[in-house]
Amino acid sequence: MISSTIQNKIIKETRNFMAEKYRNQLREKRNDFKLIGITGTNGKTTSSWLIHQALNLLSNNAAYLGTIGYFINTKFVFDPKITTPDFTLLYKLYDKCIESNIKAFSIECSAQGLRDGRLEKMEFDYVCFTNLTLDHLDEFVAMENYENAKQNLFKYPSDKKVVAVINGDDPKYKDFCFDKNKNILYGEKQHNDFIIEDCKLYPDSSEFTVSYQNKKYNVKLSLPGKYNIWNYMNAFIILHDMGYSFEEIINI
Repeated sequence: MISSTIQNKIIKETRNFMAEKYRNQLREKRNDFKLIGITGTNGKTTSSWLIHQALNLLSNNAAYLGTIGYFINTKFVFDPKITTPDFTLLYKLYDKCIESNIKAFSIECSAQGLRDGRLEKMEFDYVCFTNLTLDHLDEFVAMENYENAKQNLFKYPSDKKVVAVINGDDPKYKDFCFDKNKNILYGEKQHNDFIIEDCKLYPDSSEFTVSYQNKKYNVKLSLPGKYNIWNYMNAFIILHDMGYSFEEIINI
């Protein structure tokens, strides 16, 4: 009888085991790498892309994954054909970012992807909530199910304080504020940390003022529509938290 020294291990939950394995492998490589996840009914693509573009203009070392494809810096790499792919592909793209000396990765996080565990064990540094409106009820049946899926991004366990950037004007904003996170609110209402004021809308641009800690910052945005001001605020807040001055951000 031939003896074997091969050890067998019974895995009760293969998906969870593999996600943990990928996570632990990348933990050793990531150093100051920043992982950014954006969810919400509207504005995911624009918010994610603005963060990606702004970081590239400031440091040329950001990647993006979402509806319009997978980009490393400004180069289109490929189209995964789905907004939020399965975690096996996500971790491969994550690893490619690190190998390519990318310092930040902005990911659109769909409700379907969050519900199905495609982002399991990914350790986000920043998470963003844009808004919540009626959508995908043919798939989620009830609004509560849809909201619960979105909330998963803010519930993932982490060894560090995750920065949660939240549209504080949305009626559901409190449902996305968890004590374990550093919650930063933005919007027009006075309870927000970053208050949007004096919006001026033009056919191809907009101007507004951001009030923060008793200081005001005037912003000119080359995008039309009030909704794009809210999308822009995710980039404005995250980049400042990453160490860029408001002046640097406004002038790109």
